[in-house]
Amino acid sequence: MRAGRTDREESRGDPGDGLRTGLAEVADDLWRDAGIGSGEIDMAMVYDDYPAMALVQLADLGFAGDGDVRALIHERIATRQIPVNTSGGQLSAGQAGAAGGLHGVVEAVRQLRREAGERQVAGARTALVAGYGMVCYRYGACAGATILETIT
Repeated sequence: MRAGRTDREESRGDPGDGLRTGLAEVADDLWRDAGIGSGEIDMAMVYDDYPAMALVQLADLGFAGDGDVRALIHERIATRQIPVNTSGGQLSAGQAGAAGGLHGVVEAVRQLRREAGERQVAGARTALVAGYGMVCYRYGACAGATILETIT
């Protein structure tokens, strides 16, 4: 055992403290392939089994700029500069396990088709959808993200 890691964690090669997702590793490719940056996203739908995991994913995807999650909360989320989980996410609907995997995709499509009713994000053209899961001990075994955009 080394520095607070168990032999089991060491043998699986899990780095860090569990507060970074695999999204951090793919973020640059995601934005490059989409041809836009996090500042051009109109809304974000992220997996939210716990509020902290939603924030970690947003930070890993570049929404916190310099990694300052407090600033992300106060300057971008609280001011609705970036609406997050506009349907309330799984935190409001109940975590359905594997059945909730497309929850964010469904809400993003509703928003982009202008079918979200009272929760409609005005003028929304782009959405980020991210997922994180298959938690083994304190580490997620998978993460993924995509950018959806309206066609005009």
